Amino acid sequence: MNDLSDIYNGCKSVKDYYSRYLNFISNLCSTIDLDEIDKVIDIFLQARKEEKTIFFIGNGGSAATCSHFSEDLSLGTYSKEIKPFKTISLTDNTPYITALGNDIGYDNAFIGQLRCLLSKGDVVVGISGSGNSPNLIKALEYANSKGTTTI
Repeated sequence: MNDLSDIYNGCKSVKDYYSRYLNFISNLCSTIDLDEIDKVIDIFLQARKEEKTIFFIGNGGSAATCSHFSEDLSLGTYSKEIKPFKTISLTDNTPYITALGNDIGYDNAFIGQLRCLLSKGDVVVGISGSGNSPNLIKALEYANSKGTTTI
């Protein structure tokens, strides 16, 4: 199976479908580079230490992932003894996104927000299933030009 759509082809039962799905997820998880995850964790911890903001950007289902990840990182790690992570999911500002999309084009939906909020040393995380969303690419390029860390 090369992608998720291959799971549906030739399924004989619900059990067959779930067996294929679990196999797909297992294979996908085995490709995760744990050293890269370690780097991301270090970046997040450094941002928290320096009181920098971690921004999340994404489209569609990835937008929902951004919202969830931002909430989990800030509230889900809350402790009275440790500084919280400062996180913002830029996907949650629907009026701003739709205004930018209407007025200057959807490709600038996240750059517009970053221009207002981004500070040097902040972190911008782009989440994309395809990896080629023009608005994410432009936003990450913009963030890099401003001296921030991008993931």
